[in-house]
Amino acid sequence: MKLISVLVLLIFSNFSHSQDVDLYTATPDWEIGDVKYVHTDDRTTTYLSDTVFTDIQIEANYKIEIVDATDYFTILYTQEPGDLKVETSIEVLDNFIASMMKKAERELEGFDYKVQVEKETGEAIELVNSDEMLEIVKKILIELIDETGEEKNATKAKIKEMKTAMLENLESMTAPMIETILNGVTYLFQAYTYSFPLDETYSEAVDVYDINAMGIFGDTEFPSTRILESKTEGDDLTIQTSLIYDKTFLLEQMKKKSPHMTELTEDDLSISEKETVVINTGDNNWIKSHVSDVEFRMPQVYVVGKTVITYK
Repeated sequence: MKLISVLVLLIFSNFSHSQDVDLYTATPDWEIGDVKYVHTDDRTTTYLSDTVFTDIQIEANYKIEIVDATDYFTILYTQEPGDLKVETSIEVLDNFIASMMKKAERELEGFDYKVQVEKETGEAIELVNSDEMLEIVKKILIELIDETGEEKNATKAKIKEMKTAMLENLESMTAPMIETILNGVTYLFQAYTYSFPLDETYSEAVDVYDINAMGIFGDTEFPSTRILESKTEGDDLTIQTSLIYDKTFLLEQMKKKSPHMTELTEDDLSISEKETVVINTGDNNWIKSHVSDVEFRMPQVYVVGKTVITYK
């Protein structure tokens, strides 16, 4: 479960300094016309009893362009046509969902997500053209239902019923869908939210939440401790972070969502999340690279994920 930090609650400790310490924040100093090409490679594998249950790898190229800097940074975030590669091994994925994923990939290639971003923190706060995106999603769903209805020889009345139910479900999921998109953009720029002493190791209490607002933990914030190390070398600022989760709270939430886990204990859980981000302070504080490694273990379940993002 990849999580994104939010709402720094309390800076409670510093390994090398007292509480009165000068903190540094790498604020984005972007300019209108700035363009970055982003390559992402994300792979998550889930094992059940040492056997691969799911294996998902997504590789894509995106273009980010700054088009306005009045009150917020407004960016165009575009998936480059023909550059998306998705490899999956999911036994439980039914044909309809698989078809929907593939069709969505094709239809949304080249779509310009117009996103407003906070100037100080890089946090994505609004998807300006969400209505346009939702129309594309509706088109995808309607076409898939028509195709599925044809394959199953469904009556016109049945197809109409399916469309109505699907569009009602889409309406209820619109807000978390948009939030998930914004969370994904915020994740790219998360390093701008950090405040820390340069060339030191630092610790702070934070709440974190799942990027996927549509997931089972989409509405839950998890208390954690973030340990951060920074190092400057020339124009490069390297930030390494690791998260230590409050296992008591994490276990409580898992049991709420999955009652069959009542026998699970804190000793049964192991979770590690580490990131390394490099910022080029000589290039308007643009991020150069971002690597994330996540591991989660519980009895009979092992999940490992790695994300590599490069900016050029």
